[in-house]
Amino acid sequence: MPIIDATLLALGLGAGLLACFFILMKRAEVKTDLGEAGNRGTFTIGPATTYLTGPVNETGHIDYVTALNDRLSAGVTARNNANVGIWEVLGPNPPGDGKIPLDFFDRMGMTAPPATGDYFVGLWAYCAGRDEVRRGQVRRGDYFVRLWAYCARHALGQLNAVGGAVENLSKRPWTADEHAVASGWLRANEKPLAALREAVKRSQYYHPLLPGKAEKGLSGAIFSGLTACRELAAALATRAMLQLGHGNASEAWQDLLTCHRLGRQIGRGGTLFEGLVGLAIEQFAIRGEIAFLGRARPDAETAERCLRDLFEIPKVRTAADQIDLAERTWALDTFMQFDRHGVPQDPLYDADFQPIKHGLTEAVLIGIDWNPALEFANTSIDRLAAIFREKDRATRVRKLTEMEVEMRPHYTRFIGGGGPAALKNAGSATERGRVLGQLLFASSALTFGKVHDASDRIRQYFDTVTVAYALAWYQRVNGQYPDSLAKLAPTYLKTVPGDVFSGKELIYRPHATGFLLYSVGVNGIDEGGRWADDKPPGDDIVVRIPQPPKP
Repeated sequence: MPIIDATLLALGLGAGLLACFFILMKRAEVKTDLGEAGNRGTFTIGPATTYLTGPVNETGHIDYVTALNDRLSAGVTARNNANVGIWEVLGPNPPGDGKIPLDFFDRMGMTAPPATGDYFVGLWAYCAGRDEVRRGQVRRGDYFVRLWAYCARHALGQLNAVGGAVENLSKRPWTADEHAVASGWLRANEKPLAALREAVKRSQYYHPLLPGKAEKGLSGAIFSGLTACRELAAALATRAMLQLGHGNASEAWQDLLTCHRLGRQIGRGGTLFEGLVGLAIEQFAIRGEIAFLGRARPDAETAERCLRDLFEIPKVRTAADQIDLAERTWALDTFMQFDRHGVPQDPLYDADFQPIKHGLTEAVLIGIDWNPALEFANTSIDRLAAIFREKDRATRVRKLTEMEVEMRPHYTRFIGGGGPAALKNAGSATERGRVLGQLLFASSALTFGKVHDASDRIRQYFDTVTVAYALAWYQRVNGQYPDSLAKLAPTYLKTVPGDVFSGKELIYRPHATGFLLYSVGVNGIDEGGRWADDKPPGDDIVVRIPQPPKP
């Protein structure tokens, strides 16, 4: 499963982020020849059209790959780049990822990691080689190669069962005798996880956006390492719960902080893809922090320190900023790839990853005026970025919905195969450019709402957890929980975060031994503090102290 698909499932987002042709290009490399490089149509270089004015390549198109990477890497060095440290932990062949683009390591100012070393070992790779590991007969670099042969000889279901067990163990305290394979996996990764603690403390993050093949441009960029980073997060959260189960609260907290920092670092990447992976990782950390609060029962000093640590975790790059730069240049570059190489022979995919029978041919591109398409993309991106910068969620939801209503007819026409007729009837080259821009870009507005909800959900989880730690601190100092959240400010919190989904205060119900604290969640319905793991499940975002018994 491609990294973004897996991450979207982890966040409950479903499929789809950008326009249908972006989805195709981001999911996999196009294997067919798109044609000779050249100019099918005409365009003007300028802020309203190409947005960037250089550098310009040999065919007269903007070199968006170089331009975007130069901007994202400004001020980043090999010494301050957290991603350099992460790759020193992952090694040259991280679990779950394929080809690494040429110049990837050079772009970060580092040499490629050696073939062997104390690198992170993925869970499946560990399961495949653990007998040989005990005898010292297999190098770590061999694990991934051996994995699929192992799976062919043995029951793949058993490995899936191990993965499911580890997923469960990342949610609650446990002890080593509960699962020998999981505890052995964590012991095998002690050195790389220790190195990761230091790596994620660096001040910058830059992940090169480079295509597997130069002619694909940004549309062929490969997100190497992100699958492995999600598995790193699972290892950290699982080990934190193991430390907690054995009463080592200090080490458990450091693992949770490392997990949280890893998510925030990746979330500082330039694209929404990296932002979504960061959100998925942060979800691991937040879930563990809730378990820590319920099990460790920190004293006043510890609760205060934990709260301070949470506020000191670096901020992510906002979705609005990612849309404004990386997603904009990605969109414009994809238009230019159509101009250079023609209509892809591989299918384009809709927002549900279903192939579109669009019927577009090379003929629609000949002589086309790209300026209206580029201008349409820029004004749409301007509008989306402005929406994401609105402070009020209700305003953001309303404006995203309005944009979706406007875009849906174009999207429906495109996925229904009406594009060729619309372009034929358009007449002039300029009008063809306007229509094609609308057709190709339309599904963006249908998918950004999912990104928006995911971002708000994780933000609300974090805010709710910080309030929970402030409540614990208050109780340790005063001997009881406050009767209202207002009493937390300004001593325990400068201001008390509210519920972004209701626009009101968080719902808070104290009792003699703990409290129930929750947001109504994305659906906006107060379900009494029920969340996804409850029966029946709910959508509320909940911290319940003491925690319910383990499943």
